[in-house]
Amino acid sequence: MGLLLTLDGCGGGSAGTGIGTETRSLTIEGTLVSETNKPLAGVTVTILETGDSSVTNTAGQFTITTDPFEGDTTLEYQRGKKRGSTIISAQQDSGAIQIVLKVNPLFDEVTADSLVVDSRIVGRCESYFENKTPIRQSNRVPSGTRCVAKARVLTGTTPLAHAPIAIQYRACEADSPWITVTLGETLSGANIGVGQVRFPFVDDGQHCVYRIIAPFRLDGVPELAREIHTFTYQRFVRG
Repeated sequence: MGLLLTLDGCGGGSAGTGIGTETRSLTIEGTLVSETNKPLAGVTVTILETGDSSVTNTAGQFTITTDPFEGDTTLEYQRGKKRGSTIISAQQDSGAIQIVLKVNPLFDEVTADSLVVDSRIVGRCESYFENKTPIRQSNRVPSGTRCVAKARVLTGTTPLAHAPIAIQYRACEADSPWITVTLGETLSGANIGVGQVRFPFVDDGQHCVYRIIAPFRLDGVPELAREIHTFTYQRFVRG
């Protein structure tokens, strides 16, 4: 498979970990490839239960935004007369799913690896943010405040220990580079698959928008980011 290897990522929602259910939308990002790992372009990918769909680009990639669901849903893929489907799963507080579908030439057999993501601001800073999609700053954060971001990482439905996570920010210019301010990883033991990172939040034009990345720089696994829209970022896009 190559792209995701055997790993699936951050998100999901096992009980007792303290990650909430405020997400208002679910993003499914994926890549459709052949049995020889060649990208399949021009394939319409549809969530049958909602009708939301996307068409794969030349790299075989697609993105679908839909209402959040819990449990199983059917993902159908079609190009011309060829049609197939697979079942994917999510938990109630999933914010994003990354999936790679490998299909045979007839589209009647498929293997799938999925990467599920959920993250939020917790602790002292939680009152300054709305943990939706994207996370939105609702009040000015006092100067010098260190915020805490919490994330969950799963491989399939199994929590993954020692998965790297990070907080990044960039300035307001669209081509500004992302700068990593904090690195962390998910835990093992009783809280396996859950990790949190503490970071200084700054309200200024040089820290225009933040994001939570998980997994971060893990070989073979694409990064999934959840943006944190800040006051300064909103002022910038409004001109």
